[in-house]
Amino acid sequence: MLKICSLQNFSSAHQFGGKANGLKELFSKNFNVPESFFIEATADVTKVDCLLFQNELFTYLEDFKNQEGLYDIAIRSSALNEDGVNDSLAGHYESILGLMSFEEILSGIKRVILSQDKVADETQSNNKMGVVIQEFIRADYSGVIFSSNPLTFSKNESIVSFTDGCGEKLVSGEEEGTDVLITICDKELSLANQQAIPFGEQKLFELCRRVKELEDRLGYPLDVEWTIRNGNISYIQCRPLASITKIEPMTVPVKAEELAVLPKQLLKSDKVAIRMEAQKKNTHVSDAYVIISNDSIKQDRSNNLKIITRSPFCQGYSAVVIYPKLISEKVIRSFVGNTGRLSLGSLNKQDSLIKTYPKYQDINEGIADFVSMAKKDFWVLSIIIQEIYSPKFTGVIKKEGDNYIIEIIKGHFFTKGTIPSSNYLISRAGEVISKQEVLQNEWYEISEGAVIQHKDTSNKENSLTKQEIQAILNEFEGFLAEEDALIEFGLLEIDHAAKPYLIDLVKNSEKLLELTSKDISQGILSHGKLTGKLVNVDLTDDESFDLHFHNKFTKNSQNIEENIIFACDKTSIELLNLIHSYDSKNIAFIFERGSILCHLSIVLREYEIPAIQVGSFEECNLEFGAYYTVDAESEMTERTQRVQKILK
Repeated sequence: MLKICSLQNFSSAHQFGGKANGLKELFSKNFNVPESFFIEATADVTKVDCLLFQNELFTYLEDFKNQEGLYDIAIRSSALNEDGVNDSLAGHYESILGLMSFEEILSGIKRVILSQDKVADETQSNNKMGVVIQEFIRADYSGVIFSSNPLTFSKNESIVSFTDGCGEKLVSGEEEGTDVLITICDKELSLANQQAIPFGEQKLFELCRRVKELEDRLGYPLDVEWTIRNGNISYIQCRPLASITKIEPMTVPVKAEELAVLPKQLLKSDKVAIRMEAQKKNTHVSDAYVIISNDSIKQDRSNNLKIITRSPFCQGYSAVVIYPKLISEKVIRSFVGNTGRLSLGSLNKQDSLIKTYPKYQDINEGIADFVSMAKKDFWVLSIIIQEIYSPKFTGVIKKEGDNYIIEIIKGHFFTKGTIPSSNYLISRAGEVISKQEVLQNEWYEISEGAVIQHKDTSNKENSLTKQEIQAILNEFEGFLAEEDALIEFGLLEIDHAAKPYLIDLVKNSEKLLELTSKDISQGILSHGKLTGKLVNVDLTDDESFDLHFHNKFTKNSQNIEENIIFACDKTSIELLNLIHSYDSKNIAFIFERGSILCHLSIVLREYEIPAIQVGSFEECNLEFGAYYTVDAESEMTERTQRVQKILK
């Protein structure tokens, strides 16, 4: 005989189904739940004909009978595979509502049980169907609340959809409701968009607070159906928010066939897209993996990371959170590795020292810290782990008009702009049109999470051979032909042969004014002209390792009465904070030395801030506090003419 149980003596979801289990959770946490009881799950509809079962059912229904001998109830499905962490199947099964006789109830129970056959055909699953019988609330308003945002995985947003009257058509998708986005900041609730709430904003916030409290207690996001009648909220269904809870924690290689199983939203990153494009173009790029973490699922993270294996060139990893893109308005990234593999032999010399010690002992510790930073605000995050090589040079190449610009440094951190670079203007045929090769007194190596500073005592200029230049052009031919972008690369030396590899790709958000060969020879980094007071800026490089091109900077333009020309020794990414503190129309830059293609120079061109490199400030006899004109746009023959002192 089919068993029947009440909310008070509910035993198991395995016996009575997912919807019954959700109602039990609500009831046990003191939520206002309509009077309900549950019928054991079965696939055999003939069991409803059992007289012993019908007699017990009749007893349970006594509390629902009205004066006419009818029952005002809702008969709902409670399949074993319904309202689970992987699938909600909301609206898939039969529900029967309203006044019914006992015979109609028996017929309705059979219809609900048989409705599992349709879904079984669709999902290829053999499922048993339980039944929930509830007091039918003739609601003024009904709806659904998602305790967290199923689209962004944010814990700081809830979504409510509601309609007048009964909400069955809303849940089944037959009827559109009114959608409301609620934002939560320090437990304070507000509407993301001002809109009228017919049952009152405070009642809406009361609903949201209760469901968020339940989410906190259960440890996973919720999808809850509710009704309001005469100002009283009733909770009629509760299930895990499957669009979040079904996302499995995993680690997969960054390869098209492997990434196909992951939600596309978690892969919306330039770093993933670049690797996909490199694979299509047969361009060498370091091995990488995407790690998915889900705070609603208990997980053995160390077991998931076992898939990560090292290539022969691996010297550690760059780990970057790619979803969410920003946490606390910053790109979350770090160098990680295995500190046990960190070779200190090279540091026994006087010309080497650890600039930055590893933040983490290994990848697992680093990922755990990333997860802890994200879990306050997000359920799900994705991280990309990219191998770091130890190249002969790193640099950038960009198509500029009919030619290419290549800049290189020894070691890492080219795009930070803190290290003097050798630059080349190359024709499409690979011939060197002009070049400026420089000595590099120090260089940086990334190894197993550490940043190591080396002194270069070779007294040799950084120089590319013709064969190395041609290897770079050949390797990135596909990108150079199609993309108006900045290609960051490394250059390995394997068996005395040059092997370029792709590090990053920065696409121009808009078409920037190109630099001509004459511009480059005269030190122009960004076009424009400005007269202002010359102010010296001291740079330390201490912040440059932690800043990222895509960090969110607060725009706080200072109200200044006169234009300012900042004098800096190098084009360091540290200066991004300074740029975002002023109106771009009121500032210009003079550098002793600088890279044409580093991140800072790109930003200067995007904001149309005049900038030029002039060589030694001492040799130029610059006077800080005096007034100068920086002219990075007029036709001139001499670099020295572009910075002129103004007598006041």
